[in-house]
Amino acid sequence: MGTVTTIDTPPDYDTDFVTGISDDGEVVTGGMPYLGTYSAFRWEAGVMQPLLDPGDDWSAPGTGNSVSADGSVVVGAVFSGGSKLPVVWQGGVRTFLPLPVGATSGDAESISADGRTIVGSSSGPDGNHAVMWHDGVVSILPDLPGQVGWPGAFAVSDDGTTIAGAVESASSYYFARWVNGNLKFQIGRAHV
Repeated sequence: MGTVTTIDTPPDYDTDFVTGISDDGEVVTGGMPYLGTYSAFRWEAGVMQPLLDPGDDWSAPGTGNSVSADGSVVVGAVFSGGSKLPVVWQGGVRTFLPLPVGATSGDAESISADGRTIVGSSSGPDGNHAVMWHDGVVSILPDLPGQVGWPGAFAVSDDGTTIAGAVESASSYYFARWVNGNLKFQIGRAHV
């Protein structure tokens, strides 16, 4: 039998959910309520670090969505200036990820083991897109012809070459996989 380690939260915070864990299990990330809003957090060795920055208007899902294999990088989203923006936290410092040209909001959902590839979504006047950041450079992942709805990239393999997410045509919503940036096939239809 293993042992249970609880995650203690700072005063006025409540632990809500955990969304990522490092390969060695020593670093955990997620989101927690704080005075009616949400804050991303990074927890390591009994120390809870809320990932708040001045000027961020936090509300769900302003959370840490995933953590790199070594636990040094957390990715997620914050609401800032009225927009939901994709972010990276490293060493307690928040950095906004660039959005594709014309996009006004986005979210970072998952990070590869080495921290070089991050995946998520963006939204703007030209629609919604699954996106990938590789070494900080953003690119839009291919959509289905006639893409509608909200596609997104939700998970990335350890080496960053394979991405899983969702795409939507006018008739159906599909689970999808991109390999080396190319939409390879629809894994299955989620609903009609």
